[in-house]
Amino acid sequence: MIDAVGGNVQTGKEGTVLSAVRGEEEEEEWFCIKVYKVLTMEFRNKKEYIYGDYRFNDLEGVSSSDSKIVREWTRKEHFNLLKLFEAGIPCPEPVLYDKNVLLMRMIGDRGQPAPSLKQCLEERPEMYKRLLLQALQLLRDMFQKCRLIHGDFSEYNLLCGNGGGVRRSVHHGRLFVIDVGQSVNTIHDKWREFLSRDVHNIIAYFNHKQPIPDVEEIEEQALEYVLNEEDNGLLSKVDALVQYSV
Repeated sequence: MIDAVGGNVQTGKEGTVLSAVRGEEEEEEWFCIKVYKVLTMEFRNKKEYIYGDYRFNDLEGVSSSDSKIVREWTRKEHFNLLKLFEAGIPCPEPVLYDKNVLLMRMIGDRGQPAPSLKQCLEERPEMYKRLLLQALQLLRDMFQKCRLIHGDFSEYNLLCGNGGGVRRSVHHGRLFVIDVGQSVNTIHDKWREFLSRDVHNIIAYFNHKQPIPDVEEIEEQALEYVLNEEDNGLLSKVDALVQYSV
């Protein structure tokens, strides 16, 4: 399946992401291997995403540092990615998982991951409006097509790519959603709270980069836009309101 493991893509408190390759030269296929830390990863701050999810019903009372929770969290991220991918929502294609390891196709080129939304806007600030519109559309598509709420929708969990090279990705600017282990569906009793927070956080990020006119009203309409099947014209309104000055 994998011919070689490359360098470290990202390391965090919860796990490490490595690059991996199959094939040679023109036929290379690149992947990401996400390894959750079994011994050091704890879920004290993740309980609200676990115990309200029916897939974790058998984990009530299990210690937050128990390796069983780590394995189930890995399975949950794979399941969420698969649901998004099959719905046509831009995200890494999940390949397989085993215990605390998740294998997925890389968004990037030749072992180099596509930049995050944060990195992308720092390099190409003129893409501000385009990426804001895409982020709002992604939130809506996740909810309307999959009934999934990300739970940590931010400039760090969106990649700016198109499946091609990193440079080309920055220029083309298609957003991909990543890190969906904490994502919940509408069965979770806090799903609306999480969704409201996701909408607020992404609007606040773009508003910090450059003030959005009528931002409080836009945030309210953005939540309606995500929740309701009928399009309320939010994207057209944002498109008309926002003029980014480089």
